[in-house]
Amino acid sequence: MIDIDYTNERILMDNKIIVKKADTKEIGDLASIMSQSWKAAFNELIDEESLNQFADKNRFEEILQRVHSTGMGNLYIAYMNNKPVGEIFWYMDDEKYAEILSVHSLKEVWGTGLGAEMFKQIETDVVSTEGIEEIYLWTFEKNIRACKFYEKMGVINTNELRGSDFEGINEVKYLKRIS
Repeated sequence: MIDIDYTNERILMDNKIIVKKADTKEIGDLASIMSQSWKAAFNELIDEESLNQFADKNRFEEILQRVHSTGMGNLYIAYMNNKPVGEIFWYMDDEKYAEILSVHSLKEVWGTGLGAEMFKQIETDVVSTEGIEEIYLWTFEKNIRACKFYEKMGVINTNELRGSDFEGINEVKYLKRIS
């Protein structure tokens, strides 16, 4: 595996990966990535009607436009070989905590190392943000693939549960101390 760092540009397993702050013209790509990723990852966990309604591209696009225009968080897009394939969104929950709200990629790039590169970008940002002590996130408790990924990235399952937007599906909290 070749891993050469050129700031936020890496060549990983013969794939050129760029992770950068998203701009307005990329909102549609981010929404599409989120929609496709949700539908691929949760098609066996969430009923089809609910999944299609929640993971609607236009709905995501409206949310991301609001996030981008208000500057309420840090929104990134990931490219692999010049194709938009991933997204990250995190924000400061308060002065000591950063919450990761989403890390998504297209199914075609799962297992390529892109997710790890995107997560490294979050960690780089958070470490450079003065005062933040912990990163946390919530993910579906039954999303085994994501749970394993976060644990591989050094994020600890707190076993704290909460309900989700979907009946009968809990979310579990993951936490990583950075200071």
